[in-house]
Amino acid sequence: MRDGRSLALDALKVVPLLFVLAILQVAVMPELTPYAGIPDLVLVLVIALTLWRSVELAAIVGFAGGLLMDAMTFSRLGTLSLLYVVAAVLVDRWARRSPAHPGLEPPPVSRRLVLWTVVGAAVVQVADAVLHELLGTQLSLGYLLRGQIVPAVISTGLVALLLAPLLRRMFAPPIRRTDVPGIAAA
Repeated sequence: MRDGRSLALDALKVVPLLFVLAILQVAVMPELTPYAGIPDLVLVLVIALTLWRSVELAAIVGFAGGLLMDAMTFSRLGTLSLLYVVAAVLVDRWARRSPAHPGLEPPPVSRRLVLWTVVGAAVVQVADAVLHELLGTQLSLGYLLRGQIVPAVISTGLVALLLAPLLRRMFAPPIRRTDVPGIAAA
């Protein structure tokens, strides 16, 4: 169980980072890609929190980030919130099934963040397409795959690779070796 001090420290780190990533995602990322599918920076933060903190904190940040993104892009409020929360829960469930690395707790995180971010981006993009189809938006499946889903998943994975060192430094717990005996004080 984490104490109140570390939760307050996490909140001090997460809130400004969430605002900065949301603004970058809406204002800068569409200018850097020729496709409609842009990197999902808020999702990278949600997946990092899912892996390194708790699924509860990731769901809260995903819900708030989704509302912020929907409000900034004038979309239907709550659609991205729902998708971010679902992605956090699914990645948490699937990541906990992966085999533990012997002698290390937690497992190495740099590659896993990118892998789970790509999985989360695929879940969010496909669920977003299904949700918009259910809400009545008529887009061709070919356009969604070529112009939205595939570029968004690939670019989100690349951005996760770039953001991994920063997020690891901010949120990853230190790796403790359990198979090495402690060094006695002299």
